[in-house]
Amino acid sequence: MAARARTARLPGRTKHLAGCFGSVQPEPIAVGARGNAGELVSFAGRTLPGVSPTQLKQLLTGSRTDPLVKLRSMRDSALDELNQLAKLDASGVQQGFLDALALSQRQVRQLAEQLATTLNAITSDDVNGQALAAAALIAANVTPVVTMRIGFGGDNHTDQDLQTETDQHLTGVQGMQTLMDALGMLGLSDKVTFATMNVFGRNLNAISKVEARTGRDHYGNHSVMVLIGKNVAPGVIGGVMMGKGGAYGASDIDSASGAATPGADIAVADSQLAAARTLGAALGIPESLVSGDLTSGSEGKLVKVAVL
Repeated sequence: MAARARTARLPGRTKHLAGCFGSVQPEPIAVGARGNAGELVSFAGRTLPGVSPTQLKQLLTGSRTDPLVKLRSMRDSALDELNQLAKLDASGVQQGFLDALALSQRQVRQLAEQLATTLNAITSDDVNGQALAAAALIAANVTPVVTMRIGFGGDNHTDQDLQTETDQHLTGVQGMQTLMDALGMLGLSDKVTFATMNVFGRNLNAISKVEARTGRDHYGNHSVMVLIGKNVAPGVIGGVMMGKGGAYGASDIDSASGAATPGADIAVADSQLAAARTLGAALGIPESLVSGDLTSGSEGKLVKVAVL
């Protein structure tokens, strides 16, 4: 789906999905953030820490000499000591709290065993590692949303021959396939919706450095969204049209057909909001709730033909 890029974030979905899934936590988990504040995820006004794939693997499957596993052993010992004390004079509330901790302890062990194949396949924090970590977290129902970092060229102002962009398109698509394969192995193919959205695009043409294949600059008039899921209809929504100076940008979109149509009822400026509404529908979130997440008076219509 081609859309005009805006700096505003897409509205959060986790608060609407957590109750339906009964996930351990309502907050999303970022497995692709690299310490860059711009890549971190926020929830209810709080910035959430990132969890790398290798950290997740180490915590759940690491050897006894690994630092994180040592911390887990210390937690287990402390919990055993507290249980011994609780037998003497703990209140019902205190004992219930300790029982909950013990239950989570057993669940972590079971999780590691059930997802051993997926977790042991993680070898790095690249897009493939993120895909495997995301699949494991979803299978364990830890969170309703996992975010990944998939490069498709990145900040390629000086990308000679657009080589980085080319290479990352290959690895990016491969990472998406790794995620789909991992979800399939865990029986989750029809239970997970995948979505990508760039917050801003890059020049498509009519810029000297693009024509010379020496890089691309920031370009707010075009970005691309990819949706994959049980409720997503196959096809292409929107497209590009020529603007001033011969530069291509996102087109207006006909909400009924999804076609790129100049003057249609989804204006270029509202196309990213339309993408947000369409994603919400694919996730099964009522349109009224999606509208409540948007700024009052926000435009952009749902593209119904994109949702099954």
